Amino acid sequence: MGFKTVLTAGALAMLATTASAQNVTASNPQSIMDYYFNEGVPARLGRDSVDDPMITVRHSGSEYIIFFYDCTGGADCGSIQFYSGYDTGSSVSIDMVNQWNTDHRYSRAYVNDGGTTKLEYDVYMGGQGMSDVDFASVVALWVEEFEGFEATIGW
Repeated sequence: MGFKTVLTAGALAMLATTASAQNVTASNPQSIMDYYFNEGVPARLGRDSVDDPMITVRHSGSEYIIFFYDCTGGADCGSIQFYSGYDTGSSVSIDMVNQWNTDHRYSRAYVNDGGTTKLEYDVYMGGQGMSDVDFASVVALWVEEFEGFEATIGW
């Protein structure tokens, strides 16, 4: 093996290490915050009622929340859930929600008797997480669902 081959192999190994170090992971909520910061999207990191991380994101006059799941002691989480909730009274029917769920593969909607309507989208992140590019695709899909749902319910 020549010197040039060794240098190339070493450089590729360094790039792979650098790329994986930059992955967006559920086990590091700051990596998700960094993603939103780099995109110029307002987001706030906090804690939910069971002391797991939670991120509130502002988008086009609305807010959605990213809940963290599969956590150990409020850390080392393995998955996230994008969530939005609406006080819709009786304006959203079960039939409307059922039609949404039939037509949309990635998100799911719920309505309860008290007039609360919810939209959720779960993402398993795994131990290694995903690249910024893949996470951007996840967020883009969520935003499409989120905006479409708000239009559907007249929000």
